[in-house]
Order: sequence, then structure tokens, then C-alpha cells
Amino acid sequence: MSVDRLSDVADDMPAPVKRVTAFDDEVMTDDERQKMAKLSPEKREEMELIKARAKELATRQKDPWQVEQSDLEPAGPYVYQKQVQLARAPYRRHTRDTGSPEFQIASYTARIKYLTEHMKLNRKDFASRRGLVGLVNKRRRMLKYLGRTKPDIYKTVLETLGLRPVILPGTVESQQRKVKYAQFKNVKKYKRTLADKRKKEEEKERMRLEFEFREERRRERARLASARDERQFEMEGAAMED
Repeated sequence: MSVDRLSDVADDMPAPVKRVTAFDDEVMTDDERQKMAKLSPEKREEMELIKARAKELATRQKDPWQVEQSDLEPAGPYVYQKQVQLARAPYRRHTRDTGSPEFQIASYTARIKYLTEHMKLNRKDFASRRGLVGLVNKRRRMLKYLGRTKPDIYKTVLETLGLRPVILPGTVESQQRKVKYAQFKNVKKYKRTLADKRKKEEEKERMRLEFEFREERRRERARLASARDERQFEMEGAAMED
């Protein structure tokens, strides 16, 4: 494409799309069309999208830099609320239902998914991590309540949301769980016993060192007393000779 031809076309176009619409077929030479034909389908599709976007921008006569709603991405809070609404809508018992167990479980699940994706990108957001743990605990308690009161709805909610079943109190699984963990040591008791044993050993070692220190002082005092007595005896013997 010659510079003169490109400049003539570019002068009639808005500023933000001068460079983008240089791929238009109307201003391309035969060699450039052949090069475009040799491109891969993905690259050609990308170029077609660029051309279509350039033509759309070129049709703006008043202000080529104006912002349209289609150019903007939805805000994070809006996406979050929309996901929650779409997730819990199928579980609404009636139009004013806001507190049924399945409705709350669906809401918790959508919020947990959103926070999980958020934590993948923001690992240092400890406030969101605490909120995520709290939501998981709330959902587990709500699942236990729903499993005790309405088992059929509980199974349906697990299947539709893709959740793992929780261990319901008073069931065989809960008893098996107690039996399963009964064979293991009581870690807290073991740690407490080990700490007491270590404390007794430290106390015993302290008493031994203290006893050795006292014995050493006693022997030192006895040695000094013996040396003093010998000196005094020598002085008395010398006085008697004089």
C-alpha cells in the first residue's frame, strides 16, 4: 500500500481508528490481499474482527472517543450479585422466599465459588479467606439441617450443586466415624503427657545441678577452713618457738 493512498484515506477517518482500519479491503493492494489470504484461519478471523471494530468506530461522527456501554466490562460487585441471583433462583419455593435451606445453600455455594476464584489471584487477602471459611461452615451446618429435616430435597441439592454429602448426626456414618477415630491416640492427651514428662525431667535435672552446686560450695568451704586452721597452727607453733 502506498503512503499517499493510506494518507488520503486516513485523513477522512477519526483519530483513534486511523491505524486500525489500514487492513480494510478498499485500501489494500493485491500483494497485501495475497498475504492476507495466506494467513491462518485464526489470524484471518482476528483481522476481520479488527476491521469490523474499526468500521464501527469510524461511524461515530460526533465524538470518536465517546465511551459506550458495550466497551466496558461489568463491575466486580455486579458480577458477584448476578451470579448469586442466578444460582439461587431455581431453589426459590415462592416469589418471596429468602430463607429456605436450599435457597441459602445455593447462595452460599455461589459466594464460595466467587471467593475461591478471588483467592486464587489474591492469596494475601486474609479478610476474604476468613469470610470464605465462615461461608463453608455455614453451608455445612445448613446441609446437616436439611439432611435431617428433608432428606429428599437434601439429595437433590447435592446432585444439582455438585456437593459432597456431609456426615449427618445420629446416622451410621457418624458412629462409624467415631469408631474409626477411636483407634487413634488422643493427641491432646499425648501432648500433655509428653509435656509433663519433659517438665519432670527438666525439674529433676535442675535439682541435680543445684545439689552439685551446693556440694561444690560445701567442699570449697571445708577446704578454706582446713587451710585457715593449718595457717593458724603454723603461726601458733612459730610463736611458741620465739
